[in-house]
Amino acid sequence: MKKRIDFPKALAIVNILLYLMFVAYLYFVLLPSFEYTPLYESVKLISLVSAAALGVAVALHVINVTILRKEE
Repeated sequence: MKKRIDFPKALAIVNILLYLMFVAYLYFVLLPSFEYTPLYESVKLISLVSAAALGVAVALHVINVTILRKEE
């Protein structure tokens, strides 16, 4: 028997992980001494990707919630 993935729970976990990555990015960007390190560019790229993915994940969550409400 194949177990189905609980989509809202999986999406919530992805949202939390992306949010934590975005908060870590903001922390590092707001440190002025961090700007001149070689790690800065990679953290900046990761944060841009995570911010875009967070927006997509939130949109998917909203769509999923509206679908679930229509089914009730």
